[in-house]
This record gives sequence, C-alpha cells and structure tokens, in this order.
Amino acid sequence: MEIFRVDNISRRFQSAMGDVWALKEVSFKVTKGSITGIVGKSGAGKSTLLRCLNGLETPDTGHLYFEDQALDAYAPSELRQVRQKIGMIFQHFNLLRRRTALENVSLGLEFMGLSQQECHRRALEALRLVGIDHKKDAYPGELSGGQAQRVAIARALACKPHVLLCDEATSALDPETTQEILSLLSDLNHTLGLTIVLITHEMAIVRDLCTHVVVMDHGSVIEEGRVETVFQAPAHEVTAALVQHLFNARVPRVISRRLTDTPRPTTTQALYRLLFTGASAKEAVVAELMREQHIPLNIAGGTLDPLGDSLCGTLIVTVPYDTSVIERTKEYLTSKQVHATFLGYLSDD
Repeated sequence: MEIFRVDNISRRFQSAMGDVWALKEVSFKVTKGSITGIVGKSGAGKSTLLRCLNGLETPDTGHLYFEDQALDAYAPSELRQVRQKIGMIFQHFNLLRRRTALENVSLGLEFMGLSQQECHRRALEALRLVGIDHKKDAYPGELSGGQAQRVAIARALACKPHVLLCDEATSALDPETTQEILSLLSDLNHTLGLTIVLITHEMAIVRDLCTHVVVMDHGSVIEEGRVETVFQAPAHEVTAALVQHLFNARVPRVISRRLTDTPRPTTTQALYRLLFTGASAKEAVVAELMREQHIPLNIAGGTLDPLGDSLCGTLIVTVPYDTSVIERTKEYLTSKQVHATFLGYLSDD
C-alpha cells in the first residue's frame, strides 16, 4: 500500500525577480512501512516538498495522494482530520518552554478534543515508548537536546500517526545523540510498522537508516529507488557526487601518491574500488575470482557499512596491468553484481 503518491506536482513562488519554481513536475511514491530519505543540496526543494506532504503548501499543478485519496479533494475541515494522521518532528524540537514534557506531548491531543484523562494516558504512553517517561515533569530547559527530541517524537506519536515526517530531525544534535535518535526511529519503524519520511542533507543517515531514497536537484526528482540500488550505481552525476564519500575505503598514502591517470611504460597494476551489496556482500567473491580465474588480486584496504536494510562492503584492490586480465576481472565481478570503479594506474618507479 502507498502512504503517499506524488503525481507530477509543481510549486511556484513569486519574487521580485519573477516566478521561482521550487518544485518542478515531481513524482514518486512512499510505500507503507518504508523509511524514505529525501536528499539534495540546499535549494533543491526538499523543504517545500515536505510542506506539500503535510498539507501546509498546496501544489500549483499535479496531485498529491495520501492513502489513495487526493489531498486537494478534501474540504478544509476534512483536511485537518487527515493531517492528524501525519506526524511531524522538527530540527529545533518546537517545544513550549512553559509546559512540561508531558504537557507538551498532550498538546495535540487537547486540540483533538480528548478528555484530560485520555490526554494524560496517551501522552504518558508515548513518552514510555521513546524511553523518556522519567522526564515527564521536566521543562524543555531542563532537557538535553536528545531528550527534547525524544519528547518531540513522543508528541507526534501520541496522535497515532500513519506516517512520521522528519525535517532535519538530527542536525542540531551531536553525533552520539544523533545515533541514538536514528536507532529510536529504526525501532519505531520495526516495532510499530511506522512509515517514516525524512529530509536530510547527510547521506550517511540515508545509508544507515533508510530503505528508499529520493534525490532532488533544482526542484526536480533526478533519481529514486531502494537505497542499495541507487547508492551502488547512481545514474545521475549529482547522486554520484553526494554518495562518493560514503563508501570510500581509504587508499593508503603509500599507494595514492603513486597513482596516475594514464599508464606509463613502467605501469604494472591498475587500482579499483569494489562495492559489494546484497548477496555479494556475504559471498567470497574475491577468493572465488582468484581461484577460478587465476587472477592475483591484492587487497589494499576495505570497509563494511550498513546500507538500507543490508550491508555494503568496499575493497580497494590492485589488478595486474594486462588488458585481458582486467577485462576478465570486470566481467566476473559484473556477473556477481559487484560494482567496480577504476581509480588509477600504479607504476614501479
């Protein structure tokens, strides 16, 4: 089932310089139970898109569907009911400083017209769910950044949303706290089946947390799909630039200083970066290549990283500088769904 279906939407703003198209014919889908990351450089249109998803902005053209119903078909009073199913958390928490954690979480429930007893019960339940119920009587000024964000997440969960939208939810946190919040979001996705859509400029967050990714540039979606598919072989140069540093097992300096872009008479080896995802990350591909093809690969470095809901391995290897050997190596790796990137030539001098 699709939580969101974005069908060719565009959004225009007027400025002193003329019309500015923040979104241009954007289309993609968010499936139920997924964690979708929307990424792109500043000005790509991510925030405008998020405001369209939560109903704060109305597209000028195209249609946006929530659970198979077009949002523009609702009357304003009906749209308010629909928006209660869409939770939202923000970069700076947006907690009311004169209300306790429990009272902040209760706020949305009060607007829904629930009794004080029911508001208290559901707010406390949400605080327990995110592991911060021991701070229910604390005010925002008495909370750390991570604790404040947990309260903000509890506030969104208390309304029992079908989807949680996250606008740069960890960018104001330190690295350790960021990992704690990401782990919490992952747990909520797995235990509750909660669909999550997050805006971020940090590709490592998409790599570690998301199942799907939407890449934006200048108001358009340039690439989208499962994280492991898009990150393994990006089809657009903007995507390639965004992900190029995520899986870069470092080339040892003793090797990198000998690299050349073109072969020399003394060239003896070619250097490649191999990216293993899915089944290939769990198989002994290099060992099989050496044994079956009798090709003496040397491993110069490597890493193993999470990628969506699987693993991604990166190896830096040298291959003997021989055209037939290199072609056989590339053909074998392609047959095993291993992506090989040429890094340069190595010479003995």
